[in-house]
Amino acid sequence: MLGPFSKKPFQLTLRGITTDQNDLSADLIRTVTLPHLQLFGISEGLELRIKKRGAPPGGGGEVQFLCPVVKQVTTLNFVEPGKIKRVRGIAHAVRVSPQFSNRMIDAARSVLNRYIPDIYLYSDVYKGEESGKSPGYALTRWDSGGRCASCEPCSSIRDTTRGLRRQKTSMLSAVNDGTWK
Repeated sequence: MLGPFSKKPFQLTLRGITTDQNDLSADLIRTVTLPHLQLFGISEGLELRIKKRGAPPGGGGEVQFLCPVVKQVTTLNFVEPGKIKRVRGIAHAVRVSPQFSNRMIDAARSVLNRYIPDIYLYSDVYKGEESGKSPGYALTRWDSGGRCASCEPCSSIRDTTRGLRRQKTSMLSAVNDGTWK
């Protein structure tokens, strides 16, 4: 948040874990947080590039953050929360079978299609050098309608497909209840 107010534009390279259960993932920051900054007039030159993905415990991910200098931000009147118009998402798999991301997409679509028809989930599979040091998989979803909400279940060291399925089920029930954040 302080980056746009620095004296010079900067380019920052961060290395380590890009997706885990404790913090916001690089995908979530790129697809939800940065578009929020655009509402304040910070858009030109603001970018987050995921060079390598890193899952816990080994990490090995690399993210590049480019930030311009902003002299003044615009005000924002956000009164109406809006309704969910469309759902977008990224399912990524790192050092595991690409089938993991396809299964996550199918499971999410099977539930979300009951509520909203405009769903686009993208599969992103990393192998070899660009895949970091540890295996992992995650599904990041966000609403790109009048508001921008997001949720993200991701694998942990001991997770199985069944454990991630339980996380997705609880997350999707939050969508049904209207408590999706």
